[in-house]
Amino acid sequence: MDPVRFIWPHSREQNGAQHSAAPCDSAVGVINRTYFPLSHGVLALVIEEDASNIQVSISYKENPMSNDDFIVLIEPNRIRRLALGGGCYPVPDPPKNIMNETDATLQIKYQARSDHAANTGTLYSCADIRYISSRNFHPRVPCFSSTSGDLILPSSTASEVPSTQPTIKADLAGSLRIGLRRGAVAGIATGVLVGVILIVLSYVGYRRYQQWSGGRHYQLTVRDIKWDGSENIGPGRAA
Repeated sequence: MDPVRFIWPHSREQNGAQHSAAPCDSAVGVINRTYFPLSHGVLALVIEEDASNIQVSISYKENPMSNDDFIVLIEPNRIRRLALGGGCYPVPDPPKNIMNETDATLQIKYQARSDHAANTGTLYSCADIRYISSRNFHPRVPCFSSTSGDLILPSSTASEVPSTQPTIKADLAGSLRIGLRRGAVAGIATGVLVGVILIVLSYVGYRRYQQWSGGRHYQLTVRDIKWDGSENIGPGRAA
């Protein structure tokens, strides 16, 4: 299994014997393609081992056969210190001449140790896609918390991500974070629970005050009325 691989879009079938074979580490050609939005596209990657010099490229050929068929989308120095885990990373939009239903292949190229080599080498993985209009793109990309790796966002992806895409933001450290961590979710849940408890306690206290106030008013009213039905008259007033 590759140290770095695609979770989304779906990776092309790998071949262990071709582990470091350019351009896609696969002896098979295109079998299936994943629909990919024409704008605000995101890659979901998983990392099994430390890797470096991760580069993301794309080819608009039906079945690219060499690295020369690919155009670099994200330079190696844009994703740094990538450690175990993974994350989601935005990619630049395709050129204007790339239309709906256009086929393409995404490639990740990086430095790491493979299962078949003791030394660090260049490894590859590819994902075959078919572009589709963003308004017709509905799948939920499986994004998750990123690793400690830093990502300098490409300028063409700085615009707002549409509602059909996962929420993407960069924290103060510059690393990409997708969604909420478990601690954040737990904190939100605790805050909501405390708020509900306070509302319930306030309501109970209010109801008890109403009951006490009503009983007090009833007692005062009874004291001012004679049992024969005539009203008590204070001193100095005629009967």
